[in-house]
Amino acid sequence: MALLVLITHACATAGESCTDADRDGTCDEMDLCDKGPDGVDSDGDRVPDPCDRCAGQPDYLDTDLDNVPDGCDQCNGGNDGIDTDADGIPDACDKCASGDDSMDADRDGVPDACDKCTQSDDKLDADLDGIADGCDKCAGFRDSLDTDSDGTPDGCDKCAAGDDSKDADRDGTPDACDTCSAGDNSKDSDSDGTPDACDKCAGSDDRLDADLDGTPDGCDKCKTGDDRRDADADGVPDACDRCAGFDDNTDSDGDSVPNGCDKCPGGNDALDQDGDSLPDGCDTCAIDGPAAAAVPISVRFGPEATLTVSNAKINGGSNKATIVSPGATFSIAFDWSAVRSTGCPTCVTQIYVGITGIGSASCPFSSVPPASGSKTINVTAPTQPGTYYFGTAWTWDYSCQNPGPGGTPFAAICVK
Repeated sequence: MALLVLITHACATAGESCTDADRDGTCDEMDLCDKGPDGVDSDGDRVPDPCDRCAGQPDYLDTDLDNVPDGCDQCNGGNDGIDTDADGIPDACDKCASGDDSMDADRDGVPDACDKCTQSDDKLDADLDGIADGCDKCAGFRDSLDTDSDGTPDGCDKCAAGDDSKDADRDGTPDACDTCSAGDNSKDSDSDGTPDACDKCAGSDDRLDADLDGTPDGCDKCKTGDDRRDADADGVPDACDRCAGFDDNTDSDGDSVPNGCDKCPGGNDALDQDGDSLPDGCDTCAIDGPAAAAVPISVRFGPEATLTVSNAKINGGSNKATIVSPGATFSIAFDWSAVRSTGCPTCVTQIYVGITGIGSASCPFSSVPPASGSKTINVTAPTQPGTYYFGTAWTWDYSCQNPGPGGTPFAAICVK
């Protein structure tokens, strides 16, 4: 309840009185300040101290017209009475319109509510990407550039083709760029660029594939063709199949020719001494091919090589590879000569010819050399097919005996 005190004021006419609520000697209707004495004005701004809105500064200066004198204006240039976020800082001077300017945990001058990086100074941004260094995902590059939208800026993206966070095999290489989804890309024992877990050919370079069959050279079963093509399913690619249509792995006689293509089962197909494409083991005439060893047309034998048999002809033909049937009779003609031996110049000398190792021999000469002549004899062929050679023998005796001929052959037949 207000107490009104009636006092005499100097402005009242004689015998009159006025109301002076603040008892400053000035009637209320003439009072400059109803809160205290009008005569006290420390800052000389014509506003008594008790009513001075800005002590020490002139109240009449209010440049921004916000009813707050400039000397006490919180926000010079803005209305001090408007503070939307109620942080005590007028909106016009508010550092952070969405929160309390006084809250600044990292002391970087940016209030927490507007702090881009709560861990460090927002003003430090070495790569000028608008992200403070302390919160920069990719230092030195713009964090806002993320072409694959995986949350990792392009400048620090491990895999520009996909999400860096997806790494099924946990090898540190994102799935979209993983050359080996089955294992660790960093493990490459043979240094061929293919990780061990996906290496087609361990210990060899997977990039080398001369025949372009998808199998690296170091593990290529067939370097001249596609390993995937194997018509007979024997594990040997068609281009290197030794026996198409049969199992190359079955080779009963061990001659490196599969059974299905073996010319001579039980024999070595690679042995063909006469070059007639028929392996020796199945060749009943091993001397009728183009590579057959020559049979000498003249052989010297006996003591001091004084005896000679030459110019043999079988059935009137050559001295070798004549074909005769088993058990058939054939003729062989030949020339012979004997020279006197210095070891026994008067010895009776015998010459023998015949099939080596079989039957009896013919004795075309039995006398004291020198002598020479020609002889034709009929011979019965062996019944067993094969190659047979005519050899020679000699003796010093009184008459022909029956030694087995041998030595260097001078003629040959094939029984088949």
